[in-house]
Amino acid sequence: DYFAYSEPKMWKVTVWDKLGNCVTDSGVSQFVILYPEIILEWQSNNVSEEIAFPLVLQGAVQRFALKARDYSTLKYFTFVVDLNQTGSDSIAYSDIQQLANQIMEQVASNDSLFGENPSLFVSAAVSRQTESITNRLLIRDTGFNHEAASIVVLDGNIQLLHALGFSLLKQEIPAYNGNFYLDPEVFESYKSK
Repeated sequence: DYFAYSEPKMWKVTVWDKLGNCVTDSGVSQFVILYPEIILEWQSNNVSEEIAFPLVLQGAVQRFALKARDYSTLKYFTFVVDLNQTGSDSIAYSDIQQLANQIMEQVASNDSLFGENPSLFVSAAVSRQTESITNRLLIRDTGFNHEAASIVVLDGNIQLLHALGFSLLKQEIPAYNGNFYLDPEVFESYKSK
């Protein structure tokens, strides 16, 4: 088998600077074995940073795009997501589920791109460590090669990407993160659309 997965391993790191400031981070790492004796760690940028809720987006234009690949044609396709479809002066999302559902529904509603065997899914990220839903978005490409999806800035609205927990450095999204997984209910709801 070309792909063999290690058991997920929990880790924690704590760092202090000279002034006594402390930062702690933790997670779960998993490795994939591509060929005998070659082990690579999956990258983890397909999950956003924590999003503060309620999330209030100021301005009538709150659009971004998700760019992924159609594995049957090997062509790229782009889903435009509008988080303020009414064009109000501002819009608020009360929690991660509401935000993730709005994004996923717009992806799935574009039948000409989403297809019979969809590969692009968006949900709240579920922590492997706690088995609970986090205030982070997870963008998952379940296609054959797990190619990176991308977040595309539209209308010059970089602030929207920051509000969603993605920096400019994280716009290219590797397709797997061992610390979090896709909400199984989202996958079950949309996998056969």
